[in-house]
Amino acid sequence: MFVVQTAGTKTWHLYDAPGDGRWGPGAVDLPGRPEFTTRLEPGQVLYVPRGQAHSAVAADSGVCAHLSFTVREAGGAHLRAALAALLAETDLPARPLGDNDVLAAAEHLLAQSRAALATLTAEDLVHRARTGMRAVPSPPGPAGRP
Repeated sequence: MFVVQTAGTKTWHLYDAPGDGRWGPGAVDLPGRPEFTTRLEPGQVLYVPRGQAHSAVAADSGVCAHLSFTVREAGGAHLRAALAALLAETDLPARPLGDNDVLAAAEHLLAQSRAALATLTAEDLVHRARTGMRAVPSPPGPAGRP
């Protein structure tokens, strides 16, 4: 996230991000002492890395405002959605009839999926996830929060 201080002055505190990458949007208990503290004046910009717990306190009692701009990046849900979309690109019959047709459709689906996965690289999957992000809103976070 980029923070642009537009009026007044704020003191920003940034705390350690979770080392395991497990975090969600919303209020958190701040983990001890801040790792970084800075004071923003109007026109100054601060970058807050994704997932980094932070707090801001107005330095004086006058008007104080900032704008936040979030930079979206592919996360686990985006990667899973891109992989699911890739695996969904099959030419299965709409309604296989009978056990033999269902088994044949399953074999066909598995063969196509294996072939697609055999050529897929991590870079390709990330590219697909980022491309998909441009077309749809972010997947919900924990407990359905965006």
